[in-house]
Amino acid sequence: MEKADAYASMWEAFALRKARSYLSDKYDVNNIVGLVGMAREYQILRLLNLQKEDSLLDVGCASGHQVFAAAPHIQHAVGIDVAEKFIETARQHAQDAGITNVEFLCEEGEKIPFPDESFSKIICSEVIEHLIHPEPLLAEIRRVLKPGGRVVFTVPNLNSRGTIWKRACYGFREPPFTPMTEFSMDALSSHGDAHVRQFTLKTFTELIETNGLTSEYVGGAGFVDFPKAGRIISITNRLPFFRWFTFGLEKVCAQIPFMRALSRHVVLAAHK
Repeated sequence: MEKADAYASMWEAFALRKARSYLSDKYDVNNIVGLVGMAREYQILRLLNLQKEDSLLDVGCASGHQVFAAAPHIQHAVGIDVAEKFIETARQHAQDAGITNVEFLCEEGEKIPFPDESFSKIICSEVIEHLIHPEPLLAEIRRVLKPGGRVVFTVPNLNSRGTIWKRACYGFREPPFTPMTEFSMDALSSHGDAHVRQFTLKTFTELIETNGLTSEYVGGAGFVDFPKAGRIISITNRLPFFRWFTFGLEKVCAQIPFMRALSRHVVLAAHK
């Protein structure tokens, strides 16, 4: 099997296991993964500054959570993903919820099936770190983005080890990183996250600007991190006050300039 086929098959198998969780646990502030997911999505939507006339594309949309979050505020939204199961799940949710201004397509990001300058806003969240060659996708994003439009990217910061606590664990040195080179569910289970590249705020900004986009904002999301954070939050965030506090803390940290590099994820807004 060619590497590209193995790559697509791996994500299809992953989606078969995880598609429903990408509409639930991955965005549930009662667990640390969901808290980070919601903090990241909040920053994406804040930076997009959605308007009613906007047309939105989400590249690598998974089960469409961000598309559904944006849909009430815009004219039309499209989500694309390489895994058919993710797309099936998103379509079913749209049907069940009666959301009519969205559509979902199973497509590779290297060939976005829309004309030039089709979208005023684009999301590409947690995708680039999985790509062996991100340049074709970035070229397509630039092609379909309207003049004056905005794209928001997110990637893990130092493979999601960019927080103060994680940096301290590695003596404030760059943590080790082993890129994934083989693509299968066994390889994914062994590797853990299927990342083929690692970024910091600086190196991700360089990648985006080298590929013809101009960065407007570079920051972070996912700051709450301490020993046993996941276990503690799963208990405390059952109470409304702690949900409000932890999510509020995430929003405050994202606004503090010197904290922006000390996050699990890089958040970057750009235009062409």
